[in-house]
Amino acid sequence: MSMQNTLKLAHPNNSDVITSERRVAQRHTMSGRVTALRSEQIAGDRRNCICSLELMDMSDAGVGAQVAEPLPIDSNITIFFPPHGPERGFNLRGRVVRCDPTETGHQIGVFLENKIAA
Repeated sequence: MSMQNTLKLAHPNNSDVITSERRVAQRHTMSGRVTALRSEQIAGDRRNCICSLELMDMSDAGVGAQVAEPLPIDSNITIFFPPHGPERGFNLRGRVVRCDPTETGHQIGVFLENKIAA
């Protein structure tokens, strides 16, 4: 298992912050739209919401996607991958760890609870 370390200086117009990224798993570019079920606790009640994700990348530890509306950090999410041809569909459960605004919506990062089998 290789560890990738990347340091980059943020754009001077944004801030003078150095960000560090340490990914343990290799990411693979993905594309396609999938359905997800988001679950969060609001005022003691559990609330489930269906949303659409546009996949960007995926690894055995996480998923990167674009969404229309922001998703709360630490909300639980189940991503549904439908069957394709003879292949069975599968579901991945995880937690939203990042949600950044973009020009076309929000980019999220999901840390997976159930890892993808190699």
